[in-house]
Amino acid sequence: MSISITTVRNALATYIPAFTVFDKGKPRHPTTMAAELAVEQEIWRSLGLILVDRDLHKKSTYDPVMRDNIALMLSLLRSLPTLSAMRKLKDGLLMDWWSSFYTTPAFIVGSLVTELADRNFIRRFLREQGPEKALEDMLVILECTWGQTDRTGVVADWHTEMTRLGLSLIFF
Repeated sequence: MSISITTVRNALATYIPAFTVFDKGKPRHPTTMAAELAVEQEIWRSLGLILVDRDLHKKSTYDPVMRDNIALMLSLLRSLPTLSAMRKLKDGLLMDWWSSFYTTPAFIVGSLVTELADRNFIRRFLREQGPEKALEDMLVILECTWGQTDRTGVVADWHTEMTRLGLSLIFF
């Protein structure tokens, strides 16, 4: 059975996240956690659209649809510190493992941004997730990707830069 790229993109584009999600491993009060969970679902949906449009439809990062999806993703990521504050306060954790699941979308969208303010946000976002080696490698790869983008005027491929550096990533 084969599913067309258009079918996948349409499913992502029309997906409506559930407002409340219950994790059997940890009960959450819908009114305090629902906003963060809805944003989380929208982050992953938006990342799916970005990947389908860039990698399968071969759209330029400068395409208006891509620019809109990247801007949406950055806005969603920027909202997370406020949305997760109640959960962090309630859990009282030294390291917020839940938020570490946002590093993959932040890294991938970060590799596509060209504005200094957006790059600075991604740097700060990834640094705030903790001192993990994987996050340090993400930042090194992003710096090289951004440097190559700036030198050529074309958004560089993070995987190519990672390979050139002899690094490998762990996405979590």
